Order: sequence, then structure tokens, then C-alpha cells
Amino acid sequence: MKKRLIKTGLVIGLAVVILTLGFIMKEVNKRNQEYERELVKEYTTCLKEHWTQRSYCSEQVGRDYRSLDRLIEKYGYSYKQVDYNLYLVGE
Repeated sequence: MKKRLIKTGLVIGLAVVILTLGFIMKEVNKRNQEYERELVKEYTTCLKEHWTQRSYCSEQVGRDYRSLDRLIEKYGYSYKQVDYNLYLVGE
């Protein structure tokens, strides 16, 4: 009888821990997406104001322009090349 109660308690405890971790991971992912959107917003604003100077704008945001380029592609932006210039196209 005692062993059965202990096993039941362990199963319930494990279920509570797993659910708690699930909720925590959901919140972390939500915050990460908000952070990414804010970075994309800052980066694209800078690119529009400074004629797509990617290295300058990435320094202003504080990240490498290659990773920021991947992020803006994820959020629906792209570049269009005209002569030697890259122009931001999106949303």
C-alpha cells in the first residue's frame, strides 16, 4: 500500500514538473519572439534611414549583420540589388 502511494505521488510530482517546464518554455519562446521583432524593427528602421548600410546598422543594434539578415528574412523582408546598392523590400 505504501509503495503504491509513493509511486502515485512520484507520478503526480513528475507530471507537475513537466507541466511547469512546458509553461516556462512557452513564455521563453514568447519573449524571444518579442525580442527578435524589436531587433528587426530597429534594424530595418536604421537601414531605411541610412541607405542600407548593413554594417553600420548592425553595430547600432549590437549584432552581426549576417544574423540580422537571417532574422529579417524570417519576418518577411528581403533585399533588392540595384547596381551596387541593396534596398530593403518587405511587408
